[in-house]
Amino acid sequence: MKRLILSMSVVLALVAVLASSAFRAAPASAQEGPDIDQLIQVSLEDADLPAMSAIVRLLYINMEPSSSNPVHRHPGGPEIWRVEAGTVTVRLQGPGIMVRDGESQGTPDDSDFQLTRGDQLTILPGTAMQFSNEGEEPVRILAVVALPYGPRAPQTIDFMGSPTPIGEDYSGVRFTLLGDGDLANVPSGTKTITVERIRLQPGEPIPAESNPNLLTVARGSLEFTVAGGDVQEPFRTTSQGITIPAPLIEPGTAVKLARYDAVFFPHGIQEAQRGDDQADITLYRVIVAGEAPEATPATEANVAVLSVTGPIAEVAPTPETTPEATTEAPTDATAESTEEATTEPTATSKSGKFADGQTVYVNDSDVRLRDAPTTDSKILTGLTIGQELEITGESVETDDITWWPVSSPDGESFVGWVAEQFLSATPVT
Repeated sequence: MKRLILSMSVVLALVAVLASSAFRAAPASAQEGPDIDQLIQVSLEDADLPAMSAIVRLLYINMEPSSSNPVHRHPGGPEIWRVEAGTVTVRLQGPGIMVRDGESQGTPDDSDFQLTRGDQLTILPGTAMQFSNEGEEPVRILAVVALPYGPRAPQTIDFMGSPTPIGEDYSGVRFTLLGDGDLANVPSGTKTITVERIRLQPGEPIPAESNPNLLTVARGSLEFTVAGGDVQEPFRTTSQGITIPAPLIEPGTAVKLARYDAVFFPHGIQEAQRGDDQADITLYRVIVAGEAPEATPATEANVAVLSVTGPIAEVAPTPETTPEATTEAPTDATAESTEEATTEPTATSKSGKFADGQTVYVNDSDVRLRDAPTTDSKILTGLTIGQELEITGESVETDDITWWPVSSPDGESFVGWVAEQFLSATPVT
């Protein structure tokens, strides 16, 4: 299962998007144990989702400065956004709902408005839309979509009488597919779409979920064997351009998911234990829940069971201590340097991972740039995955976190501090 990056024209031809009549912002760290951030939660009625089988899809919309898309609408479904970086300018012709600072409000009709980091938007089915990046920083949008499929499915995109756009019409705009799943039975009545980000440390399990859910690797990798239940790979496109569901993965099959690979659990998943030697990972999860438990019936045999096998965390080798080293008396010079080392403050210890002037790259989404090397300092801005930065000095360690001073490549847009775990020496896409 390899990561797939789709051109704007291809994705727009496939995507019919999800929306809601109600939208509320969600708190971070929703429970004890694994670090779970609830990014989106939307209440939907029957008219908001396809009446037939649907593809549930998660993707990034990436927009370079001065990029835009043509006017279009999705008759078969709505669209939900969460802006993760930059400022996007939107114009809707029809109903939409946006959320700012936890407050829900209607969108202007046929008038430009802007969304920034953390803002959310619902575009109802049939609403014409156009969006552009008029700022100087890249825009990244996390979107969850549902589109009907099958021989009698309605069209997924309507350019409203205009010629079908070509590649150059979308210069600077691209979609990165983060996975999709076959929602064969759309729950009736009120249903809830939730998007979570789950950060797992070694030993922390993948949480159980009783509803249909899509699991995507956002950072790191995930290795497991299917021990039982229903586990499905992403949709496939035939040589005739028809989108069809993938078959279920046979029990006993070993699966390895790299970054942006995904699997779908149509009937939920049991808690999957992870060993203390397994590396930390970040996952996205999209959950589709009915109004009542019986809205998505399943037998226990259908619930996915995973045996997680990796990846194993890398451990730095510890230098061996020789007998001579433990018995040899230090010289005066050695004793003096040891005494000085013990009096140096630990808050200024330095990491040698990067060097002053080195170019580095943000390796996760929703990373915070702070004005000081502490977790309670002021947040200056949000950084997007793959964003290029420059190291501007030596690292500082506080509260077991190593911080690096960074600036934008031109040195003018921003200067601040980023935790080392969110930086990579090689480009990240």
